[in-house]
Amino acid sequence: MAISAPVTVAVGGRWQEIEDANHRLSRDLALAEEDAVSHKLALAKAEASLRMADSRNSGLREALEAKAAEAEAFRESLVLSAQALAETSAAASIANEEVSQLTSSCSSSAFECQRLRESLEESLAEASRTMTQLAAKQQDLSLESSQKAEMAAKNLHLESELAMLQSRYSNQGTHVQLLLREKERLWTQLSRCRNAAPRPPAQHAAWASSHLRNARP
Repeated sequence: MAISAPVTVAVGGRWQEIEDANHRLSRDLALAEEDAVSHKLALAKAEASLRMADSRNSGLREALEAKAAEAEAFRESLVLSAQALAETSAAASIANEEVSQLTSSCSSSAFECQRLRESLEESLAEASRTMTQLAAKQQDLSLESSQKAEMAAKNLHLESELAMLQSRYSNQGTHVQLLLREKERLWTQLSRCRNAAPRPPAQHAAWASSHLRNARP
């Protein structure tokens, strides 16, 4: 920037001093203008830097807001995850309790099954012993029935012989003594057979006693 030199008029002996002062002022003014230009340039650079800084700050603010939003979303996700984890832990605790109860129930059921198995084995052994005893009793009853049938056949044969003798000698008075002796003999044999054989039914015993009483003279 050009500065016109001031028009000076020599006034006495002070002209040189004024000229020197003007030079000094001109030099100071030039330096001041240079400083002002430098300051303007620095100010322009500072303003540009400030605008760039503002732009960067705006970008950083937006990035910070985005990060803050991401952090909030992540925090909410962590809260939801913590709730889900707590629910899962509670469900796992309940499941563990149910498993413990089922294990205890299975143990009790296994013990009860073992007890029932042992009881069944004892019952089967007792049933086997009872069947063996029943078979032995059936064999004894079969033998006893066979013996009874044999003795009953003998009694029937003796009674038939006695009836034949009674019918044969009923009308022969001369042979009464012989008939009585024969009847006594048969009666004795019949008594022995009856004593050896099981006791006959009540009807048969009553009939035999009545028949023998009728056969006596």
